[in-house]
Amino acid sequence: MHRPIKAWIINVFHRYSKENFAVISPKIQEFNVYRTVFCNLYKGFEKGDVMTSFAYENKDFGFEAIGKDAKISNKASFYNTEVIRIGSNVRIDDFCILSGKITIGDNVHISAYTSLFAGDAGIFIGDYCTISSRCAIYAISDDYGGDFATNPCIPIEYRNVIKNPVIIEKYSIIGSGCTVLPGVVIGEGAAIGSMSLVRDSISEWGVYAGIPCKRIKDRKRGLLKMIEKIENGGVRDDRYNASAYLSPLFELCEVAA
Repeated sequence: MHRPIKAWIINVFHRYSKENFAVISPKIQEFNVYRTVFCNLYKGFEKGDVMTSFAYENKDFGFEAIGKDAKISNKASFYNTEVIRIGSNVRIDDFCILSGKITIGDNVHISAYTSLFAGDAGIFIGDYCTISSRCAIYAISDDYGGDFATNPCIPIEYRNVIKNPVIIEKYSIIGSGCTVLPGVVIGEGAAIGSMSLVRDSISEWGVYAGIPCKRIKDRKRGLLKMIEKIENGGVRDDRYNASAYLSPLFELCEVAA
């Protein structure tokens, strides 16, 4: 079972147990109580209400464009939304920051606490990309060499702002805690290990890691077959649809009732 779903269910059980029992039986002997809990969970999950902080595309964020079935956390922050374009079936989690000219393709996940600082240089993310939690991607940066003042509180004439677009090509994945610097192109299908520093462009279909990151090995391409099935309607994504996990328990409670 997906960890956030499992943790949420356990939390519900604990709260329910404090109100009604001293101890919850590990064998689920109190069927009537568990039937109520499971049925409520099932009904909520059947609607897809697993991540309750998500807003949907009908909310007016003021984006330049947004596709269908985009899930945007109410806890994410956006700046210069008039130059942000978001594709279909995109998920942006809690506490993300997106600022500046950003284009996101279809079927992209941006995990919690990730920040994209694009300015007017631009960050472009292709289809089927994954950016894990706590990543920072910069298309703009101050000059750290010492000849200029730094930070946005300083008048621009005393700064030397470096601007270079960042391009993340389709099927790429960036692990947790990575930093991507201005001007980087991440090639199609590349995978970057957690806590890596990406300061130079990297080639397609490779696995990279380190500070700075280096190519470790080739990346397999089996995911292309999975994507082909998804696009042909042959695969259903149940990762965030907990009814797939709770259906057997729901049926058990129905029988017990």
